[in-house]
Amino acid sequence: MPALPALPHGYTHRPATADDAQEIVRVANDYLEVAVGARKLAVEEIAALFTTPGFDADGSTMLVLSPEGRLAGLMMVADLASPPVHPQLNGFVHPSCEGQGIGTFLLSWGEERARQVLQRVPPEARVSLYQSVGSTHGPSNALLQEHGWQAIRHSWLMAIELAAEPEAPRWPAGIALCTFQALPDLRAVYRATNEAFQDHWG
Repeated sequence: MPALPALPHGYTHRPATADDAQEIVRVANDYLEVAVGARKLAVEEIAALFTTPGFDADGSTMLVLSPEGRLAGLMMVADLASPPVHPQLNGFVHPSCEGQGIGTFLLSWGEERARQVLQRVPPEARVSLYQSVGSTHGPSNALLQEHGWQAIRHSWLMAIELAAEPEAPRWPAGIALCTFQALPDLRAVYRATNEAFQDHWG
């Protein structure tokens, strides 16, 4: 891997482990609260990532730690699809640590790590790297633009405040609601999800 940009004096870096899940969620949610106005991540989501078959935490994650040992930023590369033609970067820098080059370090590492998928795709495949950021978060957008990224798709984050419990749903005839435990057919869930999103962008 080529030399990465320098981190601020005293800052260090290392891969993440499952023990870091709570700190990862804290930093990510502090960032998301500023960037998109919502704390969206749960510890359970990140903890589950470390037990996902095929996920290599040593090779697919990078943490940046302050001189005091506090998590300042992180990057995770998701490339488990087969073939992995759309590797995705998920990076966060804590708002109190912006403007010091941490994002530049993490993005450079993530881009270089994502290039490894080129060894795992057919020669004719077109590979594109994705990352999502808040459209109004200036530091994130400036960093990506400096690295040659372009905004090609926008999504809306929608929310509603409920003053009371919503009405019970009225299911169409022949449709029933159950838990996955009641019908643990993973293939059926996988097939239904793929069919539902087969015409979705990307």
